Amino acid sequence: DESVWYDEHLLYHNLLGDRDLGDFFNELRRTDPPITPIYFAGQYFWTKIAGVGVLQLRLVSVVCSLAAAAMLYAVVRRMFGVTAALLALFLACLSNLHIYYGQEIRVYSFLLLLATLSMYGFHRSQYGGGRRWHALHYGASALMLLTHLFAPCLLLAQGVYLLMHHKKRPWRVTPWAAGHLPAILVLG
Repeated sequence: DESVWYDEHLLYHNLLGDRDLGDFFNELRRTDPPITPIYFAGQYFWTKIAGVGVLQLRLVSVVCSLAAAAMLYAVVRRMFGVTAALLALFLACLSNLHIYYGQEIRVYSFLLLLATLSMYGFHRSQYGGGRRWHALHYGASALMLLTHLFAPCLLLAQGVYLLMHHKKRPWRVTPWAAGHLPAILVLG
């Protein structure tokens, strides 16, 4: 029942009318220059299915927020056990920020979902995972990089972790870094 605020209005207003995807992005870049494409393209195509309305646009964030909470549980369970995972899920569900951004017509809940997917794939790939976990990690990381300008911060933290973990063999970080190079080059 919340009305849209300025940043949300930019997306909502630009989705109204019969713009094609190119015109939609041109108008968004004019009104909001630092946008990244993935979330906004998803919202554009979602409105072609569900229609343009505040409820329809907020639904994407609600679904991403719920999926991110489930992925948070999975990541924490994998790293610290069931008790810690239940506590993390409980705290996320009570978090005012998680609830607020889980309803907002912006990239934040989608970014959180991609970040938790990236972390899950990262952890699985580092501790006995196969190619599919590397693929999940690199895919989620690439989408994350194309979703928000601060996404490289998570990759930096993962890289620092790997360097610390492989202090005596820092060259072991090279394959991980090379796997992210294509997405980073697209950003540059």
